[in-house]
Amino acid sequence: DSKPTVNFSDVSSGAWYYVAVQMCAKAGIGAGYPDGSVKPNQAVTRAEFFKMVAMLYSDTLNTPITGGIFKDINGHWAEKYINLLQKLGIVKGDNGSASPNDNLTRGETAAVMNRILGRVVNNSSFSDAKVAAAMKTWPDCTSSHGAYAEIQEATNSHRSESHTSELQSRADLECRL
Repeated sequence: DSKPTVNFSDVSSGAWYYVAVQMCAKAGIGAGYPDGSVKPNQAVTRAEFFKMVAMLYSDTLNTPITGGIFKDINGHWAEKYINLLQKLGIVKGDNGSASPNDNLTRGETAAVMNRILGRVVNNSSFSDAKVAAAMKTWPDCTSSHGAYAEIQEATNSHRSESHTSELQSRADLECRL
């Protein structure tokens, strides 16, 4: 890696997340806060996460996007990132709102990652007894949880067909991001 180490005031080289923070900073995905910190123990807002995801599409980030559908992002610092992700079908919002200042939830993270990877969530697939028996599950995420299907889809690996009709594993797809 030829890019220099990025120093953040609150990320020591011994922290378990140090390598991930460095990777994101060097890739331009996360730059931290203006005060030189990352605030690793602070909840991530939807706007912050959407910006990090949008940076994966940085080649199209400065393309003007008109006709945004979210009524609560006009003038928000993350407006262009959220509009891009909405246009790409990655961010759906809720009743015309993106709720950029809300803290990000595990279910929302799973939904976004599923959309990026092209993983289609189908609630009925989890009702198959054979599939259900083989799934990794979470004790705090039962089938009645609002984001159950998204979390299960993101959690459990399987083979899926890509847009190019080439059979790929989830790990292959993640490496290509």
